[in-house]
Amino acid sequence: MLFKFGGTPAVGEKIKLCEQWIEGAMKNAADDASYALDSARALGELEMRFFSPAGAAETEPSKDAAVSRSA
Repeated sequence: MLFKFGGTPAVGEKIKLCEQWIEGAMKNAADDASYALDSARALGELEMRFFSPAGAAETEPSKDAAVSRSA
């Protein structure tokens, strides 16, 4: 990005490069947040099964967590 930015004399092209970088950074942040939430949900479900009473019925992991891990 820095080489493209430094090698581009036009201000309009520099603005376009900055917008593309910001768009990519926002997408990466959203993906990271989604992964963190899915991981926390899966760990919470595991913890609930681990600490549940011995005679209690076990629950299956949520379908959303299974789908997000396969993606």
